[in-house]
Amino acid sequence: MESIVEKSKIIKISSIVIITIIIILLSYLIFVALRLNVKYSHFNSTISSSSIPLSVFIDDRISETINISIINDSIQENEIFHQIYYNKPITLIICLNDNESEIIFPLFKTVASGFAFSDNLVIINYQNTSNLGYTLKSIIKHELSHTLIKQNIKSFKSMMLDFSKKSLWFSEGIALYNQDHVIYQFDELKELLQDYSIEYYPESDNFHVKPQNYRLDYSLYYHFFYYLVEKYGKDKMINYMELMILDYKNGLNLYSDLFNTKIEAELNSFLIYRLGKNKQKWLTTASTGQRLLSRFLLRNNRANPLRGAGLPVKQMLDGRAIAR
Repeated sequence: MESIVEKSKIIKISSIVIITIIIILLSYLIFVALRLNVKYSHFNSTISSSSIPLSVFIDDRISETINISIINDSIQENEIFHQIYYNKPITLIICLNDNESEIIFPLFKTVASGFAFSDNLVIINYQNTSNLGYTLKSIIKHELSHTLIKQNIKSFKSMMLDFSKKSLWFSEGIALYNQDHVIYQFDELKELLQDYSIEYYPESDNFHVKPQNYRLDYSLYYHFFYYLVEKYGKDKMINYMELMILDYKNGLNLYSDLFNTKIEAELNSFLIYRLGKNKQKWLTTASTGQRLLSRFLLRNNRANPLRGAGLPVKQMLDGRAIAR
């Protein structure tokens, strides 16, 4: 009994230390945001469904071009779609460009248009959002979708670690589906994938295109999630989200139990029946004994992989222009 009590004390102390560190980190980020080379307009509001505080900081150079109501609208629409509610204060910072976002968070010098840190801080890069062809509201909805799910995940460890590593097809897919904006429509995605393979990783319950191209990954997540909604209905996918919230690290088994099929089988069906007119060759790589490799061998004429991208060639080749 004493060992159980001691273990419980250790867990409580560890949790307090971790929470304290996070609070200090977030306070630092907000402090730095207010000390940037430019001024930020600060708006205080509350989330209407719960009266939870919402703090918004917008670069003064773009503040007049942004209607603050799109943030509140995004929050309400997210709660309706996900059928869960925000339960912690949220800070949202809208920077002008990479130079500003890097000052707030050194690792955020990317061509991404947004990032959800922890479960209560979102940073949006305004110029990247428009350069990548997104609307500001679609990116705000996307990142706040991540925040909403994170705030409801029961395990602190899963919220901090598993959410960003496991089942990205789900976390990004549901956010992309909800924002209702994708870079590559289905027919264009089908053409672009001719020279790419798709690898599935059971250990992280996720798949990626090879060679690496994040824009193709994210478009795949959107269309795959859309396919599952068409197949099972939105309510069933929300049921899966609710199970993930309870046990996020166990998404692979949760999916099999709920849908009576493995995610690999769903992915295979999606590639064959939705992409159409293609031959599939499935292999198991010797390196892991589990990894599935799908090689597209389309009979169609070879398409220009940069067609219709609307981006500089270098960004397309790097495959780094994404909304995270």
